[in-house]
Amino acid sequence: MFVLKSLARATAASRAWNYRPLNALRDYFRSWQYVNYHILSAEPLIILDVWQHWYFRELSAYVPKDQNVYFICLNWWHLETENNVRLTQQKYQEHRRRYPRHQIYFLCNSLRQKELFDQFRLPNIFCNQNALLDESQYRILPERDKQYDAVYLAVAAPFKRHWLAREIASLAMITYFAAFSKADYVGELKKILPHATWLADPQPLKNYIPGRLIPEYLNLARTGLCLSAAEGAMYASTEYLLCGLPVVSTRSQGGRDVFFDDDYVAIVDDDPQAVRQGVSDLIARRIPGDMIRQRTLAKMQPHRQRLIRLVQDIYDRESVNRQFQSEWDKIFVNKMITSRRLRWMSADIERRKSNMDALRYDADANF
Repeated sequence: MFVLKSLARATAASRAWNYRPLNALRDYFRSWQYVNYHILSAEPLIILDVWQHWYFRELSAYVPKDQNVYFICLNWWHLETENNVRLTQQKYQEHRRRYPRHQIYFLCNSLRQKELFDQFRLPNIFCNQNALLDESQYRILPERDKQYDAVYLAVAAPFKRHWLAREIASLAMITYFAAFSKADYVGELKKILPHATWLADPQPLKNYIPGRLIPEYLNLARTGLCLSAAEGAMYASTEYLLCGLPVVSTRSQGGRDVFFDDDYVAIVDDDPQAVRQGVSDLIARRIPGDMIRQRTLAKMQPHRQRLIRLVQDIYDRESVNRQFQSEWDKIFVNKMITSRRLRWMSADIERRKSNMDALRYDADANF
C-alpha cells in the first residue's frame, strides 16, 4: 500500500510537468534519495534548500497543495554569468507557472550574482552561504599543535586544481567523494602530490573524517588553501577563517572572497610557486588567529540578518505574529541544511509544527 501511494504521488508530480508516465517509476525511486533541505517554519511553510531544479518537481508532490509555500534557495555553484542566470530564470518561471502558490527566493553568494539576478528579475537577497556555518563547530583549538604549513579541504574533482599545491613541502589533504568524483582522479593526485599527508583519503574511503571533526584537522595547519578558478562560495574558505587560519587563494568566481581580508588572505596567481610563496609569506607574518576569526564573524553577521529579515517579511505577509529573530537559535543548524530523504518531507513538516526543535539533525557532511 505504501509503495502504491508513493507511486501515485510521483505520477501526480510527473503529470504536472508533462512527463511520460514511465518516469513516475523513476521519480518514485528518486523519492528515496537524499536531498538537502531544512524546514525553517511549518506555518507558514518555509523551506531552505539548494537550487537543484530536478527535485523541485518531486518536492511539489510532498508539500501541501492548499497553502502558500516559500522556498529559499542556496546555490552550490557560481551563477555569475548571464547564460547561467538566464537558465535559472527559465526554470524559475516554469516552476511558478505550474505552482503559482510557490514563492522562490535566491540567496546570492556575491554582489555580481545579485546584480545579474536583479537584472533578470529573480527574487533574491545578498546572503553568502558561508554566513550559515556554525561558528561553535568551527573554532580555534589552541591545544592542537601545528604540523603542516598548509591544508587543502576539497572534493576529489579536477576543478579544485589540487596540482597547484605541489610545491608546498608540508601539505595536508582532506579529500572526499561527491557524485561527480572519479576514483582515478585521486590516483592521479597521489602521483602529483607524493609528499602530501592524506588526512582523509576517499580511495577507498580510508580515514574518513565526519564533518563535525573537520575543525580538529584544520587546526593542525598554519594556512588553508582555496585553489579553484570557479565554483560556489566554497564552505572550506570560511571554515579555515573561523579556525583562525590565514588563507591562500587564487582569483575565483563564486563568492568565496566575500569574507576575505587583505590582512590575512593572499590572492596569488595560478602557479604552484606563487601558491607556495603565498603560504610562506602568511606564515612569516604570524597573524593572530583570534583576529582572523573575530573579523570573519563580524563580516558574517549582516548576511545572517538579511536572511532573518527575509523570513520575517514572509511572516508579516502571512499575518503570523512571531519573530524569526527569536526563533533563530532553535532552528539553526550548521549550513542551515540537513540531508533528508525526499519522502520524509511530509513527516518533517508535521514534526516542525509540533516542536520547533524537532528538526535539529546533525548535518554531518563534508560539503
